[in-house]
Amino acid sequence: MKKKILTLSFIMGYLIAFGQWEWVNPSPFGWNLYALHFLNESLGFAGGEKGSLYVTTDSGNTWEYIDSGLDQSIDKLYFINPDTGFLKTYEGTIYRSSDGGNSWEAIDVPEEIYNDFDFVNDSTGFICGKNGKLLKSTDAGISWSQLLFNSPYDINALHFIDENNGFAVGDLHHVYKTTNGGLQWEINSTDPMLNLIDVFFVSELVGYASGSDYFVMKTTDGGVSWNYIMSTHTISKLFFTDENTGYGISGNQLLKTTNGALSWNFVVMDDVRNYEFLDANTVFAVGNNGNILKSVDAGSTTNNFTSSFTNLHLQDIQFVTEQMGYVIGSTPNQSNSTEIYKTTDTGQSWNTVSSIPHRLPAKLFFSSSDQGYIAFKNGLLYKTIDGGINWEELQTNLQEIITDLFFTNNATGFICVENIPSKILRSQDEGITWQVVFESDNSPIRALHFINENTGFALISNGRIIRTDNGGNDWQEYYVTENELLLDIYFVDQFNGYVGGFSGNCYRTTDGGLNWEYVPLPDSHAILQFYFLNETTGYALADAASVYITDDGGSQWHRFENLPSKWYKGISFVSPTVGFICGDDGLIMKTNNGGIVSLPVQQTVSKTNLLYPNPAQHAININLTGYENILTEAYIYDISGRLVSVLNRENLTQAVDISFLTSGVYQLLIITSEKETIRFKFIKQ
Repeated sequence: MKKKILTLSFIMGYLIAFGQWEWVNPSPFGWNLYALHFLNESLGFAGGEKGSLYVTTDSGNTWEYIDSGLDQSIDKLYFINPDTGFLKTYEGTIYRSSDGGNSWEAIDVPEEIYNDFDFVNDSTGFICGKNGKLLKSTDAGISWSQLLFNSPYDINALHFIDENNGFAVGDLHHVYKTTNGGLQWEINSTDPMLNLIDVFFVSELVGYASGSDYFVMKTTDGGVSWNYIMSTHTISKLFFTDENTGYGISGNQLLKTTNGALSWNFVVMDDVRNYEFLDANTVFAVGNNGNILKSVDAGSTTNNFTSSFTNLHLQDIQFVTEQMGYVIGSTPNQSNSTEIYKTTDTGQSWNTVSSIPHRLPAKLFFSSSDQGYIAFKNGLLYKTIDGGINWEELQTNLQEIITDLFFTNNATGFICVENIPSKILRSQDEGITWQVVFESDNSPIRALHFINENTGFALISNGRIIRTDNGGNDWQEYYVTENELLLDIYFVDQFNGYVGGFSGNCYRTTDGGLNWEYVPLPDSHAILQFYFLNETTGYALADAASVYITDDGGSQWHRFENLPSKWYKGISFVSPTVGFICGDDGLIMKTNNGGIVSLPVQQTVSKTNLLYPNPAQHAININLTGYENILTEAYIYDISGRLVSVLNRENLTQAVDISFLTSGVYQLLIITSEKETIRFKFIKQ
C-alpha cells in the first residue's frame, strides 16, 4: 500500500516556492486544462497542467485558483458533493479531497497505474487500471476493495448505469459487463487486433464504445452484440444525450453525431480537451492555454470565458515605466506580420496598438515612453515616435541577420549582425543613419548590453567579449572561454557581468571582463537571455521551457518548477519585486514578489512548530519554541503571491491580527537571523 499526504501546514528545511508567477495573458489563466466537472449549473471545477486547479461558483464567469499541492497534470475530476471530490493524474494516481479541493490525499489502494473511475452515487464508485485492476468503494471513496476480475489486460474506461449494471472496456477489444455491482464480470466482445479506449451507455440496452483505430461500436441489446462503425476519427470521451445524438473528442476538436455514430461533424468549440453536458443543450468545455467555453445550444454557438491572444508567439517584452510596457509577437507559420501590444496599467490589461507586415522580430527596445524600435532577423528596422501607434521603416541597407538592439538614449543606438564578417553598427541620429564601429571576421556577434552612454559590452559567440568605454568608438577584446558557443551577455555595472551559452554554461566576472569564473546552471539547458536586478539577484531564460533565478550573484541557480511548459523569450522588471516574462502561445506572466524560489536552508524546523487556529477569523497564534530570539521578519502573501502584510519580530511573539484580510488561503513566510525560512499555510474565514 502506498499513501501520499499532500495537506501541509508547513514545510521544513526549505524556502518553498509559492505564488511565484501569476497569469496575465491568457486571462484568467493559461494552463492547459484537461479535466472538468460541474456539480450543478453554478459550481464547477477545472484542472490540468502541473496540478492546476480552479473552481467557479457563478457558472464559469469567474474562476478561483485552488492550491492542489500537486505537480502532476490532472486529467479527470469528479465531485460527488461540494466537499468530496476525486481527481486522476496523467501518471495514473487517484486522489481524494474532503474539503472542496483545498487539500488532496492519494487513495489507499494497491500501487498501480489507474486509467479511470466512475461514481454512480454519493457512496458507490469504481476505479480501473493496468493489468486488470478493478476496485470498488461503498463509503464515498474512503476505503476500496479489489474485485475479482479474471483478466490480465489493461482496463481503460468504465461506465455504470446504476449500482448494479456497468461496463468496462480495455485492450485487445475486451468489453466486460456486470449486473451485480462488479462481483462478477462477463466478456461480451473480444478482438485481439483492437483496443477500446472509452464506453458510454444511454440506457441499459443502447451503448457505444470507441477504439484507438478509427472505429466506434454500438449495441442495442445491452452489450450482447456489437456493430462496428468505421470512422474518420479516433474518438474519445464519449457522451450521448439520446440514442442517436452524441459527442466525442478527436485531437483537440469536439465532434457531434446525430445518426448514432454513422457520421461525425465538428462543433464550433475549438481547442477542446474535455467537456461536460449539464443538460441536452448546456455544455462546458476546456482546452489548451486556459481555454474555457460554454454553450447553451449544444455547441452551435459558444461563449469564451478566456481573454487572450494565444495565437501569437511573443518574442520580447519591455516596460518603460512602472505602468507602461510593450510586448511583440507573431503568429507562427501563418500571417506575415508582427503584432504590438501595450499596457498602461502595469500589465493588468493589454491592447493591440499596431501591426508591422513582417515576421520574426528579433528585439524590441524603447528609448523613452514614446520612442521605440523593433529589429527583425531579416535586417529590417522599424521606429515609432508615438508610443507604437505608427511605425516607420528605417534604411539600414542591411541584408544580414540582426541579433540584438540597444539604445543608450533617444539619439544613440547600436545593432549587431551575426553574418560573417559580423558587425556592430551605431546610429547617433535616432536611427536615421548607421555606421559600422566594429567588425569580426571569425564569429557572429550575438548580443549587446550597455550600462550607460559610454560603457557597453558585446558578445562574440566563440568565447570572447568586447568592451567600449567611449560610446563605441573603440573596443577592447577579452577572453572568456575557449571556442565555446555563447548566446547572451549582461553587465550590472562596469565590474559585474555574466555571459551564457549552450549546455547551461555560465561565466561571471567581477573585474570588468579581465577574469571569468564558471558558474553553470544546474541543468544543461542553453541560456538564451539574462536579466539582473542588481549584482546578486538575476534571472536566466533557457531552452527546454526553463526560467532560473539566483540570489547570490550566480553562484547558485535555481529553476522555477511551477511554470508552464512554454518557450520563454523575454523578461522585464519594473521594480525589484514586480516583473514579467513572455513566451509562446501568448504567454505573459507576472511576479509581485520577485519570483520566490525553492532555496535550501541550513536548518530543519521542528515539527512542534504550529499555527493555530486554522482556519481563523480574527487572529492567528504561532508556536515557534526555540526560535523566539532569532526571528527577524515575516511576510504574508495571498494565494496569487501578492504581498499583503509585513510583520516584525514583536508581531510574531503575540497574536497576529488577520481581521483585515479577505477570506481565502494565505502563506506566512518567516525568516530568521540564521537564514532559516519557515512557511505556514492558513485559511482566513
